[in-house]
Order: sequence, then C-alpha cells, then structure tokens
Amino acid sequence: MGWINRSPVHWHRKRPPNLPLAQAGMIARSNRTNARKVSFLIAAHNDRKRAFLSSKMVAVLRWEREMKRPLKTGISLTCSSRTLEFHAMVYWPHFDVQRTKAAGGDANCLVQNHVSVSMPAGSTHWDHVYAIAKTAYQPFKVKFVAERLKESQFVRGRACFGNAGNEIQNIVMNYPTLRWWMEADGLVIDEPAAEVGPLKDFDRFAGELVAATWAEGHLAEQDFIAIAKQLDEKGFVLKACLQPAQWKLIAEHNQKYARGAIKTFEAAAIHPRFSRAIRRRLYLARDRYLNAQRPVEPIYF
Repeated sequence: MGWINRSPVHWHRKRPPNLPLAQAGMIARSNRTNARKVSFLIAAHNDRKRAFLSSKMVAVLRWEREMKRPLKTGISLTCSSRTLEFHAMVYWPHFDVQRTKAAGGDANCLVQNHVSVSMPAGSTHWDHVYAIAKTAYQPFKVKFVAERLKESQFVRGRACFGNAGNEIQNIVMNYPTLRWWMEADGLVIDEPAAEVGPLKDFDRFAGELVAATWAEGHLAEQDFIAIAKQLDEKGFVLKACLQPAQWKLIAEHNQKYARGAIKTFEAAAIHPRFSRAIRRRLYLARDRYLNAQRPVEPIYF
C-alpha cells in the first residue's frame, strides 16, 4: 500500500526518498507529517546506509580472508603465492615476485604490516627504508639497498604511515629501473643487470654454465666434461634435450650396442663420436641464453 498524503510534498509510493535526517525533519515540521512517517523515513535512510556499509565490509572481509590466515600458535599474517602475485600486480609494480620465489624469500612481512615513523629533515630514501624495516609492527631484515637512494635529501621531515610494502613501493617508484624483492636474508632493492626471457629449462641452465666458462671463443675440455656432469646431476635426459639429428646418431648406436648404450651427457661427452654433437647443443644453448637476455624495462608513473 502506498502512502496517502495531501500535503504539497508528493511521497513516492514504492520507497521513501533518500533524504538526510535534517531535511526529513524540516519536511515533517513544515507539512505537519505525522511521527510515524518521519520515523519510517529515518529508518529507511538508516537501512540504506547500513546496506551500503555492509556491502563494503563484505568486500573487505573477503579480501582479508584471502590475505590473512591465522596459524594455530599465536596470531600470524600469511598469504599464498597467488595472492602475493595479485597484490604485487595491482599495488607493487616494482616488486619482483619471481626473484622472491627463486631466492626463497618470505613476503608475508610486507603484507598487512603497519608502520608509523617520522623522519627528520635531511634524511634520504635510503634512511627511510631502514627505518620502515626497523619500526614496522613486524620488523624485517634488510640485505641490500642501492646507493642511488642516497642521492636526494629531504629539506623537510617526512612521515611514513601505512602498510610497510606500500611505503617501500612509494619509495622505489621514484627510480624507474630499480626493483625490490625479498630474499632469505632480507629485503633487497637493486637494479638487476638483465632479465632472461622465456627459455626452456635446459637452455637456461646449460646456457648460463657455458657462458660463464666461455674463454677466447671456445669451451675448454675440462669445463665441457664438468658441465656434462652437472647436467646429469640436474636430471636432464639426452633424448628430450638434444635435437632430432643429434639424438638419431646416439639412438642408432644404442640399438647396435645395447650393452654400451649412451644414456648420460657425461658418457656422450667422453665418447669421441658424440662429443661434437653435445658441444653443438651446448653452444646453441649459450646463444639462446645470451639472446634472451634483455635490459630491465623502466617503469614510469
């Protein structure tokens, strides 16, 4: 049923108007609206306000449920690798998730870790990073900070207030070529020399070894055998890593000489018939590794 009102103010028949409380009171006094209508209007306004706040709270609680997982002993904030990647992609574009995983770093100390510190005049970004790590709610170690953060000094004091990870990102975003990540020993803010593009595991591993031991356009025999041993220890298989023409020679040999079959890189490197094929494959891995290296792309804001 709709509202029956003969006053100049025409009420909507389906829902009361979204009016502030003061305006509702003025209408009630001016038009002599009964107390029941005013109370209903105020209640409807409060219901809409609560519904809006509750929708925001649901979103916040869902996010906190993903970010925070209390452990059985004590209260601890942890996050999964998927949540960390999403958080870094959205809020920390300079954060290097891959280097954090490779170095065994723990990025939980950067998420939901509040910090509040005031820095005096004359301080630098380098000082701010160490102060954030020391005064955070959950303090964390700092392994290395680039000297570039000492270049500029603040004429006035500065306050760092908020999430520790967000504050570090606000600092690093002033240096487009810098990246920051967490290692087992602590926080690292540095400028990586190069990033390796998409490569197969064999080309990435073997190419790096050959490039490190390459001297005068050649790979020494002892280094060649040592690399073959490391490939076997890493678990690489000849058939999966060699090119079809290279593996065909070894496969024919294994069919003819079953007892003396070549099954490892070390055995193929020592054999005079197949050592050249193994060298060619390692040289190809080196070339692919060097071509995949590219400078770090700067990120501007």
